[in-house]
Amino acid sequence: MRAARETLAGFRQAGDVTLSALQEVAEAAGMKIEMGDRPGKGLTTLDAGMGRVREYAAMLGMSPEGIDHVELQAREQYDKAIRITESPIERSMLAALLTGRWAGCDTIPPKVHDGRKDALELLPLGDVVVVPQMAFIRFRLDFGLVVEKGGHRHILAIECDGAAYHTDARQDRFRDAYLKSWNVPTFRLNGSTIHEDAIAAADELIGAICAWKAS
Repeated sequence: MRAARETLAGFRQAGDVTLSALQEVAEAAGMKIEMGDRPGKGLTTLDAGMGRVREYAAMLGMSPEGIDHVELQAREQYDKAIRITESPIERSMLAALLTGRWAGCDTIPPKVHDGRKDALELLPLGDVVVVPQMAFIRFRLDFGLVVEKGGHRHILAIECDGAAYHTDARQDRFRDAYLKSWNVPTFRLNGSTIHEDAIAAADELIGAICAWKAS
């Protein structure tokens, strides 16, 4: 029983397993499969995006050792944050954000901050920091992006609208307006779009953020 529970915990972390395998282990552990346990494409997306982040690092003139370090950092940041995400589409988006081409940014890959344990004031250095499940006053964001512009840090909210959540459009509008009143813009990404191609979804978002940062 204990071994089965530990295996299920590992599946939750990885997110890249077949549903049948997950169900088999869950039944052995006497546990119910929750939405956040379901298979996702986090590791697959991370591997798919790794060639892009290495290519971008090479374009910036990094040495082979530096490029290897960038890949290692991306994987370490993913491993750090995977336990914080709460759904398969969040895992995919995390991987896509970490391997995206953040043009004009010095932090490659973006840093990750665990807002559950550390105060926001203790954010790591870097002009792009990803904060999964970021608590902001009365709400919790799927991702808070802390982006430096003009010597100041700005918070951007990223919401991954899966089919099981965000079903109340009125509540979402209220939430977005409330965050906007605190100068926190919200970017909403459709869950099916993320599931189909998280990298493409992230590219559009990152492009808009980088253009804003450079303006």
